[in-house]
Order: sequence, then structure tokens, then C-alpha cells
Amino acid sequence: MAKIEGYSLERQKSLGAFYTPPTLANYLAKVTLSLAKLDKAKKYFVLDPATGESVLLHAFLSESKKKGVQTCYVGIDIEKKAIQRSNKSFSSNDINNSFIQCDALYPYSGKKTAEGWTMLAKKYFPNGIDFIVSNPPWGTDKSSYIQLSSDFLTAIGQFDIYDLFIELCVNNLNVDGCFGLIVPDSIYSEEHKPIREFLLKNTEIKQIVRLGEGIFPDINIAVSLIFGVKKVCNNRHNVLCAHLSNDIKKKVIKGEISLEKAIKLSSCKISSKLMVDNNYAFFTDITTNDSNLTHFLNNCPKIGDVTSSQRGVELSKKGIILKCPICQKWLPEPKGKENKDIKCPHCKNIGTKSSFLSMGIISTKVSKGYKKIIVGEDVYRFGTNAKQYIKIDVQGINYKDAQLYQGSKILVRKTGVGITAGIDYDNSLTNQVVYIIKRRNDIDPIISNEVILAVLNSRITTYFIIKMMGSNGWKTHAYLSQASVASLPFPNIDVNNADTRDCLMRLTDLVKNNAGVSSDNFSIDADAKIERIVAKLFGINQSDYEVIYKAINEVQQMIPFRRLLRITAKDIFNNGI
Repeated sequence: MAKIEGYSLERQKSLGAFYTPPTLANYLAKVTLSLAKLDKAKKYFVLDPATGESVLLHAFLSESKKKGVQTCYVGIDIEKKAIQRSNKSFSSNDINNSFIQCDALYPYSGKKTAEGWTMLAKKYFPNGIDFIVSNPPWGTDKSSYIQLSSDFLTAIGQFDIYDLFIELCVNNLNVDGCFGLIVPDSIYSEEHKPIREFLLKNTEIKQIVRLGEGIFPDINIAVSLIFGVKKVCNNRHNVLCAHLSNDIKKKVIKGEISLEKAIKLSSCKISSKLMVDNNYAFFTDITTNDSNLTHFLNNCPKIGDVTSSQRGVELSKKGIILKCPICQKWLPEPKGKENKDIKCPHCKNIGTKSSFLSMGIISTKVSKGYKKIIVGEDVYRFGTNAKQYIKIDVQGINYKDAQLYQGSKILVRKTGVGITAGIDYDNSLTNQVVYIIKRRNDIDPIISNEVILAVLNSRITTYFIIKMMGSNGWKTHAYLSQASVASLPFPNIDVNNADTRDCLMRLTDLVKNNAGVSSDNFSIDADAKIERIVAKLFGINQSDYEVIYKAINEVQQMIPFRRLLRITAKDIFNNGI
């Protein structure tokens, strides 16, 4: 994380404060201003509800002066230092501005969000807001808020604070007002469908630009830009979209080409209706071939239709637990609580970490009362390898139902790009960063865990993740949620068809006979045969696989993607079935 003067790194993280580089701020201002039909006789109000040190507002001021447009500025930030610095930096400008220290989600204590913003409007912008430029916070703690779901439509499921800020921005724009936003690439994931739907219904999105990671100095977080105009949208227009390749992005970072030129080189036009019809997905590089394939996959049954999913023991891979001095029960060591009070989940006792006894219950050595445990790094493509053991029956630790770990089970790593899924036949326990997936008991047993695993590990699934979920390169703490895994496509299988049943049985045997791997070096021959059967089940042909391979080749070549290129489309379709 880039260090901001006057802020500790911990404070920055807690606020989700990732301040914007000038190059990005200038582009955001230029495009946002270009979306409006400007009247030089009018005075426009410009807002940033998470203003930081007002880099975005300064960029907008500079751009508006070039165009001879009159502007007034309102900046909001929860941090006193940020407001002080914004006030100071704008004091030399002979221009109306107001900088307000408050939480933009609830600007007035005790008031609902809408009430608070009505009060702000009366005092600071009685004629409303014409432009919003913002790099809203993300990844911040939501636990201090108690009524988000009653004030925000997008406070659903595993939402992020930035979802709420986007909703806030749109709600407080004038009709035909314009916005430019910087958001993390998690906006493409299943959990953030509500905010995508909100934007596609309440605005006319003009641009979506995927910049990837590395644009923010020293911060390896993938980001995107979204531009639009507030209006009820019929979604019959094209959106200018761009997805910077790694080569082009490197040139931008090195200063060899401008950001504006890079986006032009990478741009294409994509129908907003296509996005709506594909479950309110945001696309940035969908060709005609991609459009047909992603639409087909998005309308297939889902992995969640044939499986159930749970997480393992609620414990980190280190296995450190603490004993409460009051109730004598154990609890997992809280993350990042070194100098903070710890609250016992059992008796609600609050105390410093030093007042709790510490112990590790995961070991590389087997002992009495221990069982095998698989953590994230023990899951490979098709295989698993338990290298550690966990002490069981420790009072207070949530091991989950013992039946969860019995029998064959698919294990999916939560963290990492793409997908990594293996199978365990050894009744091993798992921890919280491994999803346990099992076939549902109410489906035909011919659809085995091995069949489901083959689909999860297919290039078809990776292609879907790249195109539909924005997983195309290294991202800090990148992960697939259980909901994301459940939303992946699954073939429409006719279990009464004899040829199909034969394919399913062969697929099960191929996986069973080759799943005993403890690395990513899965059998090339078995891989090609498995992929061919999965392709047949989906009804996907070799020309479709050329599209799939093109997408995989274009992404950052980390192991989850690179290992899929060990065989070609020709290798797959040369295998008769």
C-alpha cells in the first residue's frame, strides 16, 4: 500500500483509503466532464463523497477551467486531516468550495441516510449535484453500522462499502448528472450483482474500463473505471469498454504511452442489453464469439443445482487458538488483533490478547487425538495432499459436523485466481479457506463428485471465470466465494441417454484413476480426455475452444492459467470418445 503522509498504514487499511494517482484523476475528470452538454452560463456543482486530499476535485477543476466552465466543489471525508488538507489546497483558488468532515453514508448522527443528505443539500448544494467523481473506500469494516440494509438497496449478502457509496452517488446526482468512479475489480463477481443491476437500471453507463493491478503505486489491487449519466435506462445502447492487456498496462506504468491512448487501443463497444441479459454482468472485452459463448454458458444449469457447499473448521492454517480466562473455552486467534481487545464469542468476556492462553492445534506430526487436515495450499488441480494434523475435540472450536468430512468430497481453494479444485477420499478435515462441495443426494448418482470436479477444472469453467468474474491476473487476496462457485455453469445432462451415461462413467473413472496427484502436474493424456468428455457434455466444439484458448492465453500467465495451456484444443479434439 502506498504510504499517505500523516496516516499509519493500519489507519489507511481501516478506512479503505487508496488515494488516486494524478494520471488516473485527470482521465477520470476529463471523461466525466465530457459526458455533459455544457452551458458556460451555468454554475455546476461537483461532489466527491470520499474526497481524501481532493486529488479528483483538483483534476476536475483543472479540466473545467480548460473548457471555461464555472464550477463549485463539495468534498466529504470522515478524516479530519483529509478535510484540513483539502481546505488548504483549495484556499488559493478563487472558487466556491465546501469541505465537510463526516461519514458520507450517515452525514448526520441519528438520521437516516436520505434525511442526512437532504440536510446537506439545503446547506451546501441547494440546486443539487451535477457531477460526481470518486474513488470510494473499499474493504472497510462494516460492523459499526447497524441499519445499512434499511437505507441501501445494495446492502445485500457479501457487499462492500463501495457498493453503498456508488448507490449514494447515483441517488444524490441530478437527473442527467454525470459520474466517474474508481472501483475494485471485485465488482465483476457474483456478490456484487446488486450494484451492477442498480447501475444498469438507474444510469446509462457510458464507459467501463478494466485497468487491472499495478495502476496504484505499490498497491497490487485490480481496479476499474465506470462512467455514466443518471437516467432511467432502456439499455438499448452500446457501452465503450476497454480491458488493458498486461503489455499495454506496463507501458502506461512506465510512462511510455498515456492512459488515454492505452484505453483507445484496448476499446470495443458492447451492448448494454447483453450485460442485462447475462444476469447484469459487466463485460469489457467480449467479442461476437465471446458473446455467443458466454450467453450460452450463462444460461446453462449451475454447479449449485447439483451440489451443496460448506466451509471447514473455522480456523486459520496456523491453527492458533486462545483460551478465555473466564469461561475456559477456546476460540480461534482473531486476525490482526495484536494490540486490540478480544471478545470471547462464548461468554462475551473482553480482554487483551495477553490475558488469553495461546496454543497451536495444527501440527506436521501425528499424535493421539489428531486427524488429517487439508488447508488451501494442499489442494491441487484434481488432487489433494494432507500434510498436517489437527487436534480434535477442543472445547469451543467449531469443527463442523463430522459427517461433513466423510466420504469423497470436492475441495476448492478459496484464495487465488481462476479455480483450483481437488478431491479427497481420505476423510480429512479442512479449514475455513477450503470449500467442501458434494453432489446432492437427490440427483442421479451417475453425476458423481468426479464428474462435478471435471467440470470445475475444465477450461470452459476457467474461461467463464475470466470473462464473467473478472479473474484475469494477480490480485491481492483474490478469491472465489461459495456463491461464485455455485453460479458456475454445469452441463444440461440427460441422465436417461445411454451415450451420456457412458460418458459420465468414463469421466468418473478417469478422474478417480488420476486424482492421486500432490502437485499441479496432472496427467496430460488424462487431462485431454477429461476435457473432451466435458466439452461433449456441454455441446461445445473445437471452434468454441479456440475462443476459450484465446482468452486464457491473453491473461496474466500465473500457474492456474499456465497449467491449462499444457494441452491444445487440437489435443483435446484428437481424443475420440
